[in-house]
Amino acid sequence: MRYCKQCGSALTEKASFCNNCGEIVSPKKEKPDRRCKSCGKEIGEGLEWCPDCNPPADERKRFCGHCGEKIGEGDQECPICRVTSEQTAYCKSCGTIIASHETFCVLCMQQAPGPGQSVYSPPSTKKRKPRKWFIAVAITAVLMAGGGIYGYFYVQDASSPSHTVEPFIKAVQAQDAAKLSAILKEENPGLKESEVGEFINDLHSHPEVMENALRNMKQQETSLAAGNPFSQPFLFELKQSAEKKWMLIDQYSIDLLPVSFILETDRDARVWINEQEIPPSGTEVRKSADELPGSFNMKAIKDGDYGTFEVTEEMMIWETRKDPIPLYFQEEYVTVTSDAEGAEVFFDGKLYGKIEGADIKIGPVAEGEVITISGKYSYPWGDVFTDDIQAGGSESVDLTFPLNTAAIRTEVIDALVRYNTSYIESITYVDSSLLQNVKGKQLQEMQKTIKNLQQRKITYGGRLDNMIFDGSSFSIEERDGTYFASINVEERYTSSWNDPSDSAAATFIPKKYFFTYYCEYDLSVNEWYVVESKEHKSLIIQDPI
Repeated sequence: MRYCKQCGSALTEKASFCNNCGEIVSPKKEKPDRRCKSCGKEIGEGLEWCPDCNPPADERKRFCGHCGEKIGEGDQECPICRVTSEQTAYCKSCGTIIASHETFCVLCMQQAPGPGQSVYSPPSTKKRKPRKWFIAVAITAVLMAGGGIYGYFYVQDASSPSHTVEPFIKAVQAQDAAKLSAILKEENPGLKESEVGEFINDLHSHPEVMENALRNMKQQETSLAAGNPFSQPFLFELKQSAEKKWMLIDQYSIDLLPVSFILETDRDARVWINEQEIPPSGTEVRKSADELPGSFNMKAIKDGDYGTFEVTEEMMIWETRKDPIPLYFQEEYVTVTSDAEGAEVFFDGKLYGKIEGADIKIGPVAEGEVITISGKYSYPWGDVFTDDIQAGGSESVDLTFPLNTAAIRTEVIDALVRYNTSYIESITYVDSSLLQNVKGKQLQEMQKTIKNLQQRKITYGGRLDNMIFDGSSFSIEERDGTYFASINVEERYTSSWNDPSDSAAATFIPKKYFFTYYCEYDLSVNEWYVVESKEHKSLIIQDPI
């Protein structure tokens, strides 16, 4: 292999000038071939021709350089191709000799000269200077055109919002608070990485919300890439910056959309949202704005007469709410009931009110608090108190005032004994004014009996021996504020009448009478009165008193 002395480019074996810089290349000096053309025997040094064939040693020069035909001695041109040594042609590209009948260079396949140009002189030894400025201009033009095309497509690609959206989606899916915080920093400079961490944890705990947010972000990307605004961003908003990078490339940022909401609670309550107290507004409405979406813990506290009230609410808020969130206290009351109309109700030992046609509600009572309820009912024959009863909010207390039946029965029996004793006296002395503990229908009948005795001038001469009451038959009831009682009794007498018309009537005879007495309590004198009686032929006294 040969190389150009001027520029170092590789040269073909037969090249007469450098194809790169045009430098003339000296022909390669080869050692003369000393072999005989006819027999091929080596011709020794100092010999002019082959000792065997005797042709001249330079006989090899008498062959055509184009076709190889032998040229006779004294001939100046090839008998076949008629080319002399002065008419030798060379390839303009690589310098190789080209025969007159060849149309292409056998080495580099360059087209041979056309008609009229079949004979070429060997390349001139004068160095040709290539047109370097033209090459430089061409190369520059190509580079500029290619650069322009590349730059156009580069700007188009670099201006795509996907370069912002894709890292964002990967950060959300990977739950990478640090990367997500860096992406959101431009639109949310005050956002802390710890806050982003809490938010992303909340988001991953609700996969349906996260899927909706990422799908919405892809919709925003498609819309902005097409040059159309997006009107309904959810949780995040993709924004196109006003300034462009290098004044060519569109820039995008992502904003974490804050949420706002309204609480409704007692105007005197203290309110906390995520452990941050919200100042009072003077109304039932408390507003919270520009909050980081996610989980919210809300609490309200109020001091009351019956304890401290507290209400809490936990919820996820992902976008601004227009409807208020109720945070009302559960006002629980102790309900006091009683069948005893007019009964007094006491709360923690102090009079609270009376049962008058409706139940009494005491409260509100705070959750976990208990109060003490008691009652008093004044019967005509005395007051009855209930035991202390512990009750909490929303509980109901029924106050009952059981009658002291035994004591009342005793009072009724005493009244009946007085009545019967007075009756014996009134018929003995024939004087109705002696009657006691009787009124109404019973009194009228007694008065009629005594009047009859007066008319007949008859008096009673007997006595009341005993009255045996059946305790099991005793009953008492209240009707329209009036108390009624009844009881069965067996009466035993030693009977005798002083009858002027019948002397035998004065004989003492034991007698038994069976009655059911109906009594009424007279509130004006606090006494039981017999108002009616019913006589029986016989009665079984089950609980004798």
